[in-house]
Amino acid sequence: MAVAVNQPLASGSGLSHGRTGEVCKFHVKMPTITDESKGKLSMGISGPSKVVLDSQHMSDGFAVSFVPLEEGDYQLTIKCDGKHIPGSPFSVAVEKDPEFVPPSFPAKCKASGPGLKKGVALKSCYFSVDTGNAGRSVSLTGMGFCSHCCVVVWLHFILSGLVA
Repeated sequence: MAVAVNQPLASGSGLSHGRTGEVCKFHVKMPTITDESKGKLSMGISGPSKVVLDSQHMSDGFAVSFVPLEEGDYQLTIKCDGKHIPGSPFSVAVEKDPEFVPPSFPAKCKASGPGLKKGVALKSCYFSVDTGNAGRSVSLTGMGFCSHCCVVVWLHFILSGLVA
């Protein structure tokens, strides 16, 4: 494919592959544009996890990076003036880093049930904690104390992300 001299060009390993939890990088070289109405660059990425593209303006274009949190295939689009640049959309294959632990968001856990409102001494009370929106590495444990008792919390993990 012939590439016009005045087209933006992208290069770098982040356009084709990456690993979970690691920074993927690429560079978009922009041509010299004299018409201010031209040269509007837009980028987007979609895949198994939400990814934020971080870009820094450089003298010859943009240095771009992102950190994928889940393994799988991502699609990266780069457009100039609404048209794909050469090679776009790019297929980025992200493999799992076995040592990477995805972030968790404990504030997104939701607790509900009668055991949160009232309890009776020496009687079991129940409640549920929904961890479905909190990420994959949420871990809950607990034990409570008061001046006259010890409360043990038993947790049962259910595949849907609900803990009871």
